[in-house]
Amino acid sequence: MDIKKYYSESFAILKRHKKIILFCILVYLISAIGGFIYYGLNYETLKETSVKSDMTAEEYHELRLDKSDFFINHYFDIYLLDGLINILVTAVRIASGILFGIIPTLLLIIDGLTTSNSILLSVFEDSIIGIVFQSLCILSQTLALIPASALGISLFLSIFQSKQRLKNITSALKDSLIVFITIIIPLLLIATIFNWLSLII
Repeated sequence: MDIKKYYSESFAILKRHKKIILFCILVYLISAIGGFIYYGLNYETLKETSVKSDMTAEEYHELRLDKSDFFINHYFDIYLLDGLINILVTAVRIASGILFGIIPTLLLIIDGLTTSNSILLSVFEDSIIGIVFQSLCILSQTLALIPASALGISLFLSIFQSKQRLKNITSALKDSLIVFITIIIPLLLIATIFNWLSLII
């Protein structure tokens, strides 16, 4: 099977699970909106968690320059480590779905809260270009993590589709692997690049 067929199959798999994906999107959006409301109402407290809060403009600019140099000089090591960690954690997210689908759903809630926190801190700390790259990083991660959670939940639901439970689980794992390799991993690697760019700008 060539690459185009793998991608066609991946999108067909996601289309089959569109109801679960819509559920995951809803959970993520509710969590993110709740996070924006909570952190927005407590914005002053949120700003106090930023390294910028205790620094003058010159000190913060100097810190950004040092940080930028560090990430430029250690690009490959950081990119490789961050990428591998994200891929591993996402694989665990999918596999953990077998446990009643609870963990992928909880992780979506955490993702939504983390997104709101990251965006508001980025607005406070980063330049406009940095905010753009950070937003692109979050978007890429979200496009990877929502299908990952959906696949985890579908893995649990596959147990109840018919009497052939082992066959259903095996089929769900195969579908998850195809989507994971063709869609989720590339998106996570793209997110890592955007994250790196947001740190050096």
